[in-house]
Amino acid sequence: MNRSTLILGFTVFCTVIGCDASPFRKYSVRTDEHFEKAKKDIHEAANSTAEALSSVRVDYANECQAKLNALDKQYAEIRDQGKNASGEAKAELYKRLQTLQERRDGIRERLEDYRKANDKAAENLRTGLEAALADYQNALLVK
Repeated sequence: MNRSTLILGFTVFCTVIGCDASPFRKYSVRTDEHFEKAKKDIHEAANSTAEALSSVRVDYANECQAKLNALDKQYAEIRDQGKNASGEAKAELYKRLQTLQERRDGIRERLEDYRKANDKAAENLRTGLEAALADYQNALLVK
């Protein structure tokens, strides 16, 4: 009995020493691999999101530029009307054109700021840009 207890104890001892760290090592390696994969996936998702936001911002800037170009045509028509005007009408038209020109310049500056801004600032600028475009459009319609 002593001999079998000794053999059993020795077998258990060898098994424990041989296998002691092995499950933890496998778990640790597997965890590191999963961690690195998750980290890579997160970076890829962040890059994809940034690219999508950038694309949306570029599209919006192009849309605003197209609106501004269309409004500039209306501005040119008003300016051309001034060539035929005379006296007080011409002076009033000149004042109106000056005001419109200031608004146009303001929109161009805001659009340039929007193009250069980071994401959070761009959202704030977008609201102001939309308001400025609407204001300019309304000013063109008023006679």
